[in-house]
Amino acid sequence: MSSPRAAAEAWIAGFEKWGPVAVTRQLASRLAKAHYYPAVSDSTPLPQICTELSAAYAARDVDPYLAAMNALSAAAPHCEPSDVDTALHSLAPILREAHLGRGGGLPAFAYDIAEHATGPGPLLPVLVDRAIEALTGAAAFTIAAAGLDMALPDPEDQSAAADTLAAFTAGGGDPALVEAWFAANDWTRPLLWLSVRGDVRAIFPKRDELIAVAETVEHIYAAAWLPDLLRVLDDEPMLVLHRPTGRAFRVTISGVGDNFQLHTLLAVHLIGAAGLPGDPPSAVEAAAATDGEVQPEEVIRGRFNLVDAFGERVWNEGIPADIPLLDGERVLVLDDPEYSMVWGTGRPFPSMVPTMVVEELLQAEAAVWWGSVAAAKG
Repeated sequence: MSSPRAAAEAWIAGFEKWGPVAVTRQLASRLAKAHYYPAVSDSTPLPQICTELSAAYAARDVDPYLAAMNALSAAAPHCEPSDVDTALHSLAPILREAHLGRGGGLPAFAYDIAEHATGPGPLLPVLVDRAIEALTGAAAFTIAAAGLDMALPDPEDQSAAADTLAAFTAGGGDPALVEAWFAANDWTRPLLWLSVRGDVRAIFPKRDELIAVAETVEHIYAAAWLPDLLRVLDDEPMLVLHRPTGRAFRVTISGVGDNFQLHTLLAVHLIGAAGLPGDPPSAVEAAAATDGEVQPEEVIRGRFNLVDAFGERVWNEGIPADIPLLDGERVLVLDDPEYSMVWGTGRPFPSMVPTMVVEELLQAEAAVWWGSVAAAKG
C-alpha cells in the first residue's frame, strides 16, 4: 500500500485514475484527527484558512492543502457558526470535483465542519448530487456483476476493492462502477446524519430522485435508511379518532420515524394527558420514543390497533407518511388491541427528536369525521 504522503499526492493531483479506496480512507482518517500534518497556525483567522485551503486545492499543492484542512478542523469548533459558513463555501467545490473513490472520508469531514455552521448551506446540494451519482453507479454495478456471474463484495470491505476491480474489468466492466460500489456508503452516510434535522429536511433538494435511486440498491446499508428518513413528516396534521370513546383529536407531528414510535407517542399524549382509558406508557417507554434509551430493558407495549379511514390495518412497521388521506386529511383510527403487542426499539432514528401537539375536536366536528370513516375490516 502507498504511504499516506503518496496517497495524498495521488488523490489531490490526479482525478483521472481511481486508486484503492483504503489508501484515501487512511489519509482521510488522519485528516479528520487533525494531527498528522501541522495546522497553518492556531491563531490563523478562519477566513485566511479558507483562502489558503482554496488556493492550495486549486494549485494541487499537497502540504498547504493538508495543513489548511487540519487548521479548519481545529478552528471550526471555536468559531461563530456564521463564520464557519464561509468554510463550507470553500469545501463545496472540493466535494463537487473529488473523484468518488478518492473522496475517502472527505464527505464525513465536511459534515463534521458543517455541524459547527448555521446549517449545511452549500454542502447539501453537492452531497445530494454525489450520493445520487454514487448510488446510481452502485446499482449499475449490481446489474453488471450479475451479468458476469460475480458475487457482490461487501461494499465496506475495502480490502476487496483491488480484486473486484481486476475481475470486473477483465470481464469488460466499467471500473467507475466498482468505484461507486465501494464509495457509495461514504457519500450517503452524511445525508443520513444531516436528515435527522428538521431544518435540513425542510430544504432537502432532489428528495424524490434520491429516494428512487436509494430504493434500487439493496446492499448499501446507508441507502436502506434514506427513503423512510426523507419521508418523515414535519408540522404534519392528522386526525386521530378513538373508536371506543368516540373522541377525536387533531394531532400535529414532526420527526416521527415509524408507526411504532407514533403508536407510543399517541399513547403518551392521549391515554396520559388527554385522559383516554387505558394504561399509559411508563416513563421508560415514553423516553424510548423521544430522547431516552432507544432499546430499554423494559419492553414497549402497544395500546391500540391502528386503522386507516378506509378500515385497513395500519401496521406499526410502516411510516406515518403512508397513512392514506381522506378528503385531504391524514386519518388514523384507534381501536382496542386485539392481542398483546410488544417491541424493543422506541424509535428508528435515535438522534431525531419528535414533537407531537394534540388538540381535541369539538363533538360536532368529530361527528362529521365519524360519519366518513369505515369500520375496521377483519
